[in-house]
Amino acid sequence: MTSSETDAAQDILISEEAMRSVLGRVLDDADNARPVQYSFDSTLEEVGLDSLLIAGVIVELEEELDVLLDLQATERLVTLGDLCRALRPVGSSS
Repeated sequence: MTSSETDAAQDILISEEAMRSVLGRVLDDADNARPVQYSFDSTLEEVGLDSLLIAGVIVELEEELDVLLDLQATERLVTLGDLCRALRPVGSSS
């Protein structure tokens, strides 16, 4: 991991392993047979996520990890890392 990747990852509360697990479940439910081999730098488009699948990923992450999506950050969601940075612990005031 480069230093810029390390700096960006500091704001992320979710591990890449947890993200891959959730992506696997959501993409399997969507009948998508592609293996989930992505990083936080992968774009949502590369992963094959449309708006409905993104919503499914968000719901899974919220339920599994007790986090909520920061709605102010939704316009800036381009990569999986952006999505993970937009999630906040329940009860967080930021």
